[in-house]
Amino acid sequence: FVIVGNYGSAGKIPNSYQQLEQAFGNLWVGIISGENSYLNIPFSPENIPVGVDFKDANYQWLLTNGKSKWQQMINSDWASTIPNPFEKMILALSVGTSPHIHQLAESGAKTLGTESAAAMPYFQGQAAFARGAGRQYNKPWNWYFGASFGSAIRTFTSEDPYIIDLDGLKINSRNATIGPSLAHIRRALLFAYLQGASFFHPEQGYNLFDTNGQLNQMGWSYDEMLRLATKHPNRGVINTPVAILLDKAHGWDKYTYNGMRLWDKKPLERPDQMINQFFNVAYFPFPKNEGDAANDLNVPFPNGYFGDIFDVLVTSPTQMDSLQAYPAVFCLGDTRLDAKWAERLRKYVNDGGTLVINAEQVVAGFDESFLGVRLQNKQKESNGVVCERDNEKIVGTPFPYQEATATSARVIARASNGDPIAFVNKVGQGQVILTTPSYLMGYDEVSMPYMAHLLLELTSGLQPVEVRGDCQYFVNLRPDGYVITLSNNEGLVKMSYSPAAMDMSKTAEITLRIKDKPVVTEDWIGEDARPWSFPNEWLPEYTQPKQLSWQQEGNYYKTTVKLLPGEIRAYFIKTTNLKVQ
Repeated sequence: FVIVGNYGSAGKIPNSYQQLEQAFGNLWVGIISGENSYLNIPFSPENIPVGVDFKDANYQWLLTNGKSKWQQMINSDWASTIPNPFEKMILALSVGTSPHIHQLAESGAKTLGTESAAAMPYFQGQAAFARGAGRQYNKPWNWYFGASFGSAIRTFTSEDPYIIDLDGLKINSRNATIGPSLAHIRRALLFAYLQGASFFHPEQGYNLFDTNGQLNQMGWSYDEMLRLATKHPNRGVINTPVAILLDKAHGWDKYTYNGMRLWDKKPLERPDQMINQFFNVAYFPFPKNEGDAANDLNVPFPNGYFGDIFDVLVTSPTQMDSLQAYPAVFCLGDTRLDAKWAERLRKYVNDGGTLVINAEQVVAGFDESFLGVRLQNKQKESNGVVCERDNEKIVGTPFPYQEATATSARVIARASNGDPIAFVNKVGQGQVILTTPSYLMGYDEVSMPYMAHLLLELTSGLQPVEVRGDCQYFVNLRPDGYVITLSNNEGLVKMSYSPAAMDMSKTAEITLRIKDKPVVTEDWIGEDARPWSFPNEWLPEYTQPKQLSWQQEGNYYKTTVKLLPGEIRAYFIKTTNLKVQ
C-alpha cells in the first residue's frame, strides 16, 4: 500500500514514520507525490552562481544541500527523524520525470514513479525514462494515471459540480462527457501492466461503479486489465534492445511549465536539441500530431514506426553494468563521458555491443584504434547524404560536419561531395558507429533526414517479431514465446470538452513476420469478450475474438490483422526453436 501525499500532510505525529515502518515493513511501499504536490519540495537551488557548471550544479544539489532541505521538510511533517528523505518518496511527475527520475534513483528512492496524462506528448518516451531508470538502478517503478484532461475531469457517478471561472465564463469541469476518452484510459491500464510497471496508481480510482453496483464505463478498463493480469501473470519482459545514453545531468524535458527548458530554467543549446530531435524521430509521427488540435490518443500515444524499443540510461557514477543488457547504445546530446564511462563503453563494445556516437561526443578514451577513424580539426558543410548500403540520396537543410578519414573503419554514408560522414568499425566482438555531422542536425537544429535512416539500419532485426503498419507496438519476451501488443491510436479523436469522433477510414492493416514457427497463438484481449459499447470510444468489436492465421513465406511466417480506430490487441505467440535470454 501507499500513502497518497498529494496536497496533504502526515500530521506531525511524533515518530509516526518509524511506527509505520515497524508495523508494516516492506508492505508500506511509500508516499506518492503526484506532480510533487506533497510539501512541494524543491528539486534545484534558486540560484546558480555565474561561472559554475549549470547542469552539474542542478544535478548535484539534490544529493547535497537539497538532501538537507528535503530532510528538514519531511522530518518536520512526520515529526520523525528520517535518515534518507528520498527512500519512501514516489515522485509521480508528468512534467519532470525525464530530468529527475534517474537523479532520484541515484539519491536512494526505493520506488520510482512517472505520471501519464491525456495532454502529455508521447508517453512512450516517458515510460522509456522510467523503465530505463528502473533497470539501471534495479528498482521497481510506479505508473501513476492522471485521470483528467487538463482541468476536465470525467466521472460517470453523480458528484458535486467542479466549477471553473474563466474570465466570467463558468464551466462545470466534472461530468460524463468531458475529460479523457475511454480509449485513453484503457491504454493507460493495459500498457502499465504489459510494459512492466510494478505498481499502478489511479488518481481517480473511485469512479468505477453505477448506483446498482455494476461496473460503469470507467470501470470497464479496470476490470479488463485486472482479468487479463490475473489470467496471464507471466506478462514477459518488454524487449527494448536500444539504450539511449544521456549525461546524468542532462536536465532535458520535452515540455516544462516554462517552455522547453533545461532543469525548467535555461533554454536548450545545440547538444540538448539533439535529444529533442531524436525523440521526434523515434516516435514519429509525433511532430505532425503535435501540430494538430490536441486529442488524448495520438498525442500521448503516437503510432510509431520503430515501436517501443528504447530505454533511457544516464552516465551514473555508480550504475554502469546495465549496458550489457542492450544490443545497441545510442549516445545523445552532450554526454560528457568521463574516463570511467569511456573505459566501460570500450568494454561494452569489445564484449559484443554496438555503440553509436557522434564526433561531438568523442573523448580522449576513444582513440583512433577504437573509432577506426582519424578526425581532422576541420569543419565542412553539405546538404545531402548518400547511403552506401542502398545508394539512397537524402537531401535536407545544410549541416556542418567534421572532416574525417577512415583507417580501419568502413564508410557507411557520405556527403554529397563524396566525403565520408558515417563509419562502422569492428572492435572485438562488437562495433562502433561514428557519425561526423554535428549532433546529426542541420544548422537549423532540426534532425538530418539521415538520422532516421541510421536508426532504421541500427534497429533492423533487433526484434523477434517484425511489425509493419500504422500502429504503436511492443514485444515482450517469455521463455516460451512472445507477447506482441498492437495499438491503433489514430481515427479516434477526443478533445477535453467535447464528445469523441471516429473516422473508420483510419482502420489499419498490420503485418507480422517471425522466423520461428508459431505453435500456438492466444488472443489475450478477445478471450473474454464483453458486450460493452460506448459511442465513438469503445466499440463492441474491441473485445471480440480476432484470431491470427499464419502462412509460411520463404524463411518467415506471416500474418495480417486489421485494427479498428482505437483498437488494441495483445497476442501471445508460442514458437519453436526459441532462443530467448
